[in-house]
Amino acid sequence: MKSDPFLYQDIARQLETLILSGALRIGERLPSVRQLSKEKKVSISSVYKAYIELESRGLVEARPKSGYYVRFSTKQIQKITHIRQQAVTRRQKVKSLQEEVYVPLSDPTLIKLSINKPDTSILPVTKLKNSLLHTVRERPDRLVNYNNLQGDEELRRQIARISYAAGLLLYPDDIITTSGCLEAIHYALLATTSPGDTVAIESPTYFGLLKAIEAHGRIPVEVLTDPVTGIDIPSLETCITQHHVKACIVTSSFSNPTGAHLTEEKRKALVALVTRKDIVLIEDDIYGELHFDPHRLNACKAYDLQQNVILCSSFSKSVAPGYRVGWLIAGKYRSEIFEYKMNHSVTTASVTEMAMAHFLKNGRYDLHIRQLRKDLHTQCLQYLQAIYEYFPGPIEVSAPKGGFVIWVALPMGCDSVKLYRKLIKKKISIAPGQLFSQKLDLRTYFRISFGSPFTPEIGDALKQIGATLQQMI
Repeated sequence: MKSDPFLYQDIARQLETLILSGALRIGERLPSVRQLSKEKKVSISSVYKAYIELESRGLVEARPKSGYYVRFSTKQIQKITHIRQQAVTRRQKVKSLQEEVYVPLSDPTLIKLSINKPDTSILPVTKLKNSLLHTVRERPDRLVNYNNLQGDEELRRQIARISYAAGLLLYPDDIITTSGCLEAIHYALLATTSPGDTVAIESPTYFGLLKAIEAHGRIPVEVLTDPVTGIDIPSLETCITQHHVKACIVTSSFSNPTGAHLTEEKRKALVALVTRKDIVLIEDDIYGELHFDPHRLNACKAYDLQQNVILCSSFSKSVAPGYRVGWLIAGKYRSEIFEYKMNHSVTTASVTEMAMAHFLKNGRYDLHIRQLRKDLHTQCLQYLQAIYEYFPGPIEVSAPKGGFVIWVALPMGCDSVKLYRKLIKKKISIAPGQLFSQKLDLRTYFRISFGSPFTPEIGDALKQIGATLQQMI
């Protein structure tokens, strides 16, 4: 019998595929532990661990003296297939709504389903503390001096190492560090566009990207986006021609708020399009490592032969939101972006970059990121199951294959801002759809984050959302 410590994960993955595909149906009994052990020629402990893994994800349940049974499948959920392209009659007041939603988040009693970040409990807090203490103890001289202008050299070396998984072959000098991913996007916009230029962007999209474009006097043009496979390439090409677009911002993996994920074919087609049109693609890859499938897709930047893609990312969604350690790969725009960084902040903070570099080198980052993916996948399935149980029909949801967010579509006539205002009185916060577009009427959508582990309190909050929706429909 084979007894590989990670063999149970392969067994769990195979059974999960059968459950999610519908080959194994709800209520169907799974093979006994002993039977599956013989069939797969693996140890009983490996099969048992696989069943425990599936049970933690809400996919199977153990029945006393009876065995394991299929419990839940995302096949049951009515999935979003398109975004309703209904234009608003006037420009949305995203800023005022953003303040309404995010100012109350300082309340510690709030159930914060609107926050798109990992919970502290699934982050490597102890290892990060050890790396920070090591940095303070071993390099006190560096802590009180300016950092390397391009960013800590060891940090850039480690970023180059982990970027290989995204299909990138980098040198440390290819990388410029920033205070988070959004700052990297700001620098990319400044270096590649001028005031009055149009910038294409997905719709719906993260409101911070819309604000970044407008803050520098650029004009955002929203492009039709598929909630499963991301930005529509033909629509983008039409937009580039009609609006004389100079740059395009795309979140290539598990975008916020829909969770859309560009296929490999779309990534290649997108790079080919911006190359042919000779415009810049600013690739937001902040969620790229948070995939539920066994392997991540290459970043769009991996297919960039003419230096038309600037990749921006950070560790804010995967390791330490508060460290504000981000970076960009600027290619032929390196000099311009380097100058903007020097003029804007001179350099980034030494202590967090050095601590992050130490963690990446010594803190078993690869092990952490595997566990984080596993935790997020489990949480996603648990949230989806609760949504299926508590939300009234006909409600559609996304079933993301990574990231943190679930996009919920309500029936026509419902208003997610009104829903938010009812829920905030019950100490529950969601993100109304109208936050994520100036062009589209997204009042019948809202976003939920599954970044926090599923608890009885989370389950009760989702149940209350369902009950409130039942009253509104």
